[in-house]
Amino acid sequence: MKTAGIISVGTEIMLGKIDDTNATYLSKWLKDCGIKVNLRLTVEDNIHSIVSAIEHIGSLDLIILTGGLGPTSDDITREALARFLNRRLIFHEEVYQRIASLFVKLNKPVASSNRKQAELIDGGEFLINEFGTAPGMLYEENGRIFVLLPGPPRENQ
Repeated sequence: MKTAGIISVGTEIMLGKIDDTNATYLSKWLKDCGIKVNLRLTVEDNIHSIVSAIEHIGSLDLIILTGGLGPTSDDITREALARFLNRRLIFHEEVYQRIASLFVKLNKPVASSNRKQAELIDGGEFLINEFGTAPGMLYEENGRIFVLLPGPPRENQ
């Protein structure tokens, strides 16, 4: 049986400001897919904490990180996984243009901080987000699959 771990990233979860409904949803979904969730962790928006959590569950078949893919300075999940994998982040103009088009439709300016949402771990794939600006990511290495999902439940689920 395949095994999985879920890492929920967000200081607001750690402080009790919001509930972690994503981990519950993902646990149920994975069980229905025949994948056993061995561990769920919640960490603050901190590179060291995220990397440590990945190291802790890094031997599982599937590692899902949820949250921390937005445009703000504390959204650092992609950077933490890149550091763990010792891979660089590569900017993708076509993904940035998709993000920018969402702002154009809303008649709002695009913040320069949204550029980081178009950065992909070298060798990974984007997972298109139909409900927001933060695309997810998929990265496979040595039989392990890493999935990064946005934090807002509507985008995550």
